[in-house]
Amino acid sequence: MEPLEGLRAEFDRVDAALLALFVQRMRLSAQIDEVKRAQGLPVYDAAREQAVLNKMTALSPEEFSGAARRLWTLILQLSREIQESGSNRC
Repeated sequence: MEPLEGLRAEFDRVDAALLALFVQRMRLSAQIDEVKRAQGLPVYDAAREQAVLNKMTALSPEEFSGAARRLWTLILQLSREIQESGSNRC
């Protein structure tokens, strides 16, 4: 196998794992929506989102911290959309 093919195969494995974890996180978002609705809590919690962004940025290697922050900003936005829609579909 050529080096590029091997790296692309590794990309495919990582992408499949990322997708599975993303789906798991979105399903958890839908469950959190149910709890928030039952407790009369708002979907958006600025302090919680800021804490998640700060934590994930800090956990990222420095050379990827900016990209990690952008990624988590989008993930949190998608989670909010699921909760705002009241379903598990964006």
